[in-house]
Amino acid sequence: MQDTASGVALWRQVADGIERGIADGRFAAGEKLPGEIEIAETYRVNRHTVRRALATLAERGLVRAERGSGTYVEAPAARLSPALAHAVLRKSSAPAAASRAAS
Repeated sequence: MQDTASGVALWRQVADGIERGIADGRFAAGEKLPGEIEIAETYRVNRHTVRRALATLAERGLVRAERGSGTYVEAPAARLSPALAHAVLRKSSAPAAASRAAS
């Protein structure tokens, strides 16, 4: 199951999108993620694709699924992919660097 335009599996695109949301603070640690149906509608995929993406993120320790309750962000920064962790670090240090330069 791959998107022919990009060559990246749809479940991987969904997982990457959620991981970016965790990295940039849209989804904070302890926060409940949107439900499977909402995620499926957002990414225009089916629920099976969303489940596979969430399972992958759970295996990596980024989220935890609670039966009957939902999926919650675990998200220690150390578990983010190296590229996303670097982007978050760079983004969070940019305002501090700008304020030091202005002083």
